[in-house]
Amino acid sequence: MSPPDPRNPPYQGTYRGRSFSLLTDAYNTCDSLCMRTTLDIDAELLSEAMQQTGAATKTAAAHLGLKAFVDSAARSRLAALGGRIPEATGPRRRRSSGQEASR
Repeated sequence: MSPPDPRNPPYQGTYRGRSFSLLTDAYNTCDSLCMRTTLDIDAELLSEAMQQTGAATKTAAAHLGLKAFVDSAARSRLAALGGRIPEATGPRRRRSSGQEASR
């Protein structure tokens, strides 16, 4: 068995048009695929959130909290519309105005 050729690494690929080697460009690849952020979260609040939701990790608890916040904001925006969408148009009618409903 011959040693691997350093000019042709065994684990290569492309992502968003960029070619990379998983062995040599691992940091750059993760940098473009992952996003890490440092947050200052109250430890007691995070612990309580994990207990209440059953989340196994802090990350899972943060994801659940963010999802609940986004869902709540979307519901608030929908309720503020009050059943009206100013730019909406009525649906197309399937029957012409001369036909009567069979019901």
